Amino acid sequence: MLVAEAHGFDPDGTHETFGPSMHNGVQTWVGLDVQTLQTPYSDCLRILRLLRLRPYQHVIDLGAAYGRMGVVIGGLYLRSTFTGYEYVRARVDEGNRIYQLLDLTNCRLVEQDLFDPDFRIPEADVYFIYDFGQVEHIDHTLRELREVSRRRPVQIVVRGRFTKQIIREGHPWFSVAYEGKLDDFSIYRAYH
Repeated sequence: MLVAEAHGFDPDGTHETFGPSMHNGVQTWVGLDVQTLQTPYSDCLRILRLLRLRPYQHVIDLGAAYGRMGVVIGGLYLRSTFTGYEYVRARVDEGNRIYQLLDLTNCRLVEQDLFDPDFRIPEADVYFIYDFGQVEHIDHTLRELREVSRRRPVQIVVRGRFTKQIIREGHPWFSVAYEGKLDDFSIYRAYH
């Protein structure tokens, strides 16, 4: 549905141009291969096991797409909570529809521009970040997470080479807690 809509904005476009054409210049990765956009459920489960997610911990996904992490948390970690922030309204609506269908009352998706000057990332125990948006968006989000880590210890799960590179080059306060050889994700810790 999103790709069909994108062709109306940018008839000759690709996943590189669809998002900015549809969403006021913001890269939302419309048209990106689903397997690239969606974290596999097996990875979600592996991540949560590595994190040793405990009851009553809260996980926030920054750039959640359809909120797959929430499906795993909602189904297996019943006393933990999940909030996913996503820019694209259609993804938020579909993810929340699935949560309701599966009766996952501890999960929700929220439509949000993470780069909005009025938005502040809420406190949580764990944050999940994929290579969303542009460099300045990711950098801004990482700086906000640093501020959260000054008030409480946090864990940050990063899926995507681009965000890992940004952390290595400009955010030394995040220390690597897990970096698997075969996994497409890393886990960082931060506290001040």
